[in-house]
Amino acid sequence: MKAKLLKRSILVAALLLSVSTIAGCTSVVVPLSPEVIAMTDDDDGLLFGHIHLTQDGKDRSTGLRWPIDMKWSIEEKTHKRKLLIAHLPVDGPFVVKLPAGSYRITGISFDSTRGVWHTLLPARFDIQPGACTSLGIWKLQMRTRFFAGWITREVFNGQELAQDDPWKILAARGCPVLAPPLESPVGNSLRLSFHTRGTDFSILSD
Repeated sequence: MKAKLLKRSILVAALLLSVSTIAGCTSVVVPLSPEVIAMTDDDDGLLFGHIHLTQDGKDRSTGLRWPIDMKWSIEEKTHKRKLLIAHLPVDGPFVVKLPAGSYRITGISFDSTRGVWHTLLPARFDIQPGACTSLGIWKLQMRTRFFAGWITREVFNGQELAQDDPWKILAARGCPVLAPPLESPVGNSLRLSFHTRGTDFSILSD
């Protein structure tokens, strides 16, 4: 009996260590506020863009109360570096500082009172040292029911956003702007993950 308990304890400890190690491999970054936008590290570049989300026909200006922000899981191709960009706006511009590299978005999520909605809207972009990469304007349309959901994305050129404060700051600093090819319109289902009695359940939409 003692041997079984010891073996079980070792397995639990190994599992916790493994989960801790995996969690520790993902760094969290958040958008910069306009007053702190600066290129302070020669190995970094800036990623910027503008997001406008509507859910069931509503946006932030017409009474949309959820979601208030979104998260992107991204991965750098060369070094397999994983990052989570948290607190991205659902209606407005953003600027994020990232290490130089080639990135792809591996997941997008929205927190809700019932759990977390997950989806994938693929995109790739490069970050170069001392340069600014534009993702343009992302127009997202989301539809959700109790368990099922759907989201679509269209990407537009973001040159007309030059009057927004972040872009004025970047222009004033002479940051060279890189623009990857515009992504084609894409749609994907949303998956709701929630916790009940210590178990994680995922419900896939049709």
